Amino acid sequence: MASVLRSGFVRLLLAEFLGTFVFVSVTVGALAQVILSETSRLTNDALLSESFDPRMVVFLAEGLAFCLGLYVARGVSGGHLNPVISLALAVRGTLRWSHMLAAWTGQYLGAFLGMTAVYSIYHNAADDFISQDINRREGVASIFASHPQENSHWFLLFINVLLNSTLFSLLYFGLNDKRSDARRADHFPVALGLAITAIGLSTGFTCGTAINPAKSFSGSLFSAAARWDFDLVPGVTLLWFWIPVVTPHLGAVLGLVIYQAMIGNHWPPAQKRQTERRTSGALEGRILVRQNQVLQQFTETTEDVKVLS
Repeated sequence: MASVLRSGFVRLLLAEFLGTFVFVSVTVGALAQVILSETSRLTNDALLSESFDPRMVVFLAEGLAFCLGLYVARGVSGGHLNPVISLALAVRGTLRWSHMLAAWTGQYLGAFLGMTAVYSIYHNAADDFISQDINRREGVASIFASHPQENSHWFLLFINVLLNSTLFSLLYFGLNDKRSDARRADHFPVALGLAITAIGLSTGFTCGTAINPAKSFSGSLFSAAARWDFDLVPGVTLLWFWIPVVTPHLGAVLGLVIYQAMIGNHWPPAQKRQTERRTSGALEGRILVRQNQVLQQFTETTEDVKVLS
C-alpha cells in the first residue's frame, strides 16, 4: 500500500497541478476545436448553423472543465485551480503563505503543461490552419491566450477583468462557505462551474473571462515560445499582457472583502440557527397535527350526516 505524503506543501502542489491540468486542457481543447474546425472541416456545417454561437461551447466547456478539476483536487487541496483564490485564502488567513506558493507552482505548471498537451494533439491542424493564410497565426495564438476586441480601450479591459474576477471571488466564497447549503450538499463544484459559464456568457464578449492568471500568463508564454504573432490593438499589447495577470488578484481580494462585509460576517450564530430550525420544525409539526385533527373531525361529521339522512 502506497504511503501518504507527509509534506502538506507537496500534497497541495500535486493536487493543484493535476486539477489545473484538467481544467486548462479541457478548456483550451474546446477552444481549439471551435477555431480550427472553421477551415479543417472537423465540424459538420449542419451543426454549425448561422444562429449557433461558438462562444457558447467555449464558456460551457470552461465551466465544466473547472467543475471536473475541482472534483479531482478538492479532496486534498480544497480545489483552488486559480492563483487569485489561493491569494484570497491566504489574505483571509485560512491558507499559509508558504502553501499559497505551493498552490501557485502547481497551478502555473499545470496550466502550461495542459496547453502543451492540447498543442501536441492539434499541432497538425494548427499548421494547416496557418498555411492557408499566414495572418491566421493570431487566431491560433488566441486558442491559448485570450485577445481583446479591436475596439477595446485598455481601461475598459481593466474594468472588465476586475468585474469578472470580483464576481468569481465573491461567488467562490459564497458557495464554498461552510454554512452554505451548496457546500453542505456538496454542490459546490457544479455551482461554481455554472458561475464561470454565467460570467463568460454575460461579460465575456470583450476579452473572455480572463479570471485565471495561470492560464493567461501560461498562454502568453506558450504563444511567444511558438513564435506566433501577438500583435493586438496598437498601444494595448503590452498593457493587455499584464491586465489579465495582475488585475484578477485585485478582484479576488475585493470580492472577498465584499462577501465578508455584506454576508460572511452576518450569519446568525450556529446555536441561533439550530434553534430557528427546531422552532420551525416544531411549528410545522403542530400545523400538521392540527390539519389531521380538522380532517378527522370533518370525516366524522360527514359520516354523521350520512347516518341521519
